Amino acid sequence: NTARVLGKKAGVLVFLLDMLKGFIPVSLALNCCGAESYTVALVGIASVVGHVFPLFYRWKGGKGVATAFGVVLAISLWHAFILLLLWAGVLYWKRYVSLASITACSFAPVLFLASGYPFHLFLMSAIVSALIILKHRPNINRLLKGEELKV
Repeated sequence: NTARVLGKKAGVLVFLLDMLKGFIPVSLALNCCGAESYTVALVGIASVVGHVFPLFYRWKGGKGVATAFGVVLAISLWHAFILLLLWAGVLYWKRYVSLASITACSFAPVLFLASGYPFHLFLMSAIVSALIILKHRPNINRLLKGEELKV
C-alpha cells in the first residue's frame, strides 16, 4: 500500500521497518536469551499481533505480512528464502500482491511442519498465517470479484 501511494522507495523502507518488528524480538529471544521454541513462538505471535492490532493506533494496523516475514527470517534464513521465492513467483505470475502474500503465508506452516521444526513453531506459523488471511478478507473478496488491483 505504501508503495502505491508514496512510491517504491517508501514502500521498501516501510517493508524493512515492518520486517524488523518481527526479526528483532525473535532474534533477541533466540540469540540473547536462548529461549525455548515455545517462547520463540510466543514472541513471534506477539510481534505480528502487535503490528496488526497496535494499541496506539486504535487497534488498526497492517496485515502482518512483512512482520511475519521478519519472524521467519529470524528463525530460518532458508525458510524465509523459500517463502520469498514463492511470493515473488506468484506475484510475477498473477500480478497480485495480496494473492502472493496469502499463498506464501499459507505455505509457511507446511514448510515448518515438513522440515522437522518443533511443533510450537508450526503452530505459531499456522496462527500467524490464519491472522494474515483474515486480515486479507477484503482483498480476497476483491480477487473473487475481479476488482483487486494488480501491480
